[in-house]
Amino acid sequence: MAQQAKCEKCGNEYLIINKEIDFYKEKDFPLPKKCPKCRLERRIALRNKKELFGYNCDKCKKDIIIAFDPPTDQEVYCKECFQAYMQQNDCILGYSEGAKAEGQGTNKEVTAPPTATPSSPQATSEVKDPVDW
Repeated sequence: MAQQAKCEKCGNEYLIINKEIDFYKEKDFPLPKKCPKCRLERRIALRNKKELFGYNCDKCKKDIIIAFDPPTDQEVYCKECFQAYMQQNDCILGYSEGAKAEGQGTNKEVTAPPTATPSSPQATSEVKDPVDW
């Protein structure tokens, strides 16, 4: 059966339902002494503050907002400058000129999957490659 309780912080009454009681007993925890609202306020107070910082793009000097303290040893770019940088220097995705010279990131010849034989159940439908090479 649900249990009525009174918050020790704000004095409001709150209800502890059976599932909560079972959970606390299973985990061998004491029943809560604060209402859900006061417990939430406590959890939020334990979190780190989120700060935003104003900064200028290191390439085009445009004003930007970043979510970390501006580093002194790294360059910070705005979205447009970062995308341009990645198109010139990203070897993983194969966008850079250096990667193309090494043969990375180029469209290699891809063989189509084997077609179904007339006796197989897939023979009635054509198999298409979802990627347009």
